Amino acid sequence: MFLDRFTLEHYIFAKITLEKKPAKYFEAFEALFEHILDVKTNPDFALFLDVNFEVVKQRIIKRNRSSEVDNFDENLDYFYRLWSMYKDEFISLANRYKIPFVIIDANENNEEKVLEKVINEIEKIKDKYL
Repeated sequence: MFLDRFTLEHYIFAKITLEKKPAKYFEAFEALFEHILDVKTNPDFALFLDVNFEVVKQRIIKRNRSSEVDNFDENLDYFYRLWSMYKDEFISLANRYKIPFVIIDANENNEEKVLEKVINEIEKIKDKYL
């Protein structure tokens, strides 16, 4: 099964959403998160498609979700902050919860080349999980 997002990523979004609140808010979220997280639902393997911020902006615009593009300029700092912390937080969480992962450079606009990289990584690990 392939997922675009999984449970641990809620932690990243909460961290950025609560970062300007008093520390007790994130501490409460973190305590709750530890109790509701079921590690049995964590993926066996994760692929992180790494892109620079220009590619992030292009993809947000291309995706054309009104909640993102209608207020894009007003939320540019949020998008940048999320992008700037996401990879490090992902790595930290994957390590904490023992989720094997690979980071793939997906900056190329050629989706076929990125897909080829993804398939190569899946081929490397498929026998372990099938």
